[in-house]
Amino acid sequence: MTGEIMGPSEIADLAAADSLPVQARWLKERGIPHRIEGRGTRKQRLVVSRFHVRQWIEHGPRSASTPANWSSVR
Repeated sequence: MTGEIMGPSEIADLAAADSLPVQARWLKERGIPHRIEGRGTRKQRLVVSRFHVRQWIEHGPRSASTPANWSSVR
């Protein structure tokens, strides 16, 4: 492990996929924050923090926040 950002081979191993779009979809489905650098160019890469992957491993998938249910407030 060198640095906070995972390398391309580590991301491929984590997602069990070599394709960047498949990896990005896998990360999104599990709620793991990530960025695609170089969008629209031939040199795209995923940026994934080891911290977020550790959080996912320890606490399961992150869920998107849901809006408050104000109907029960009086």
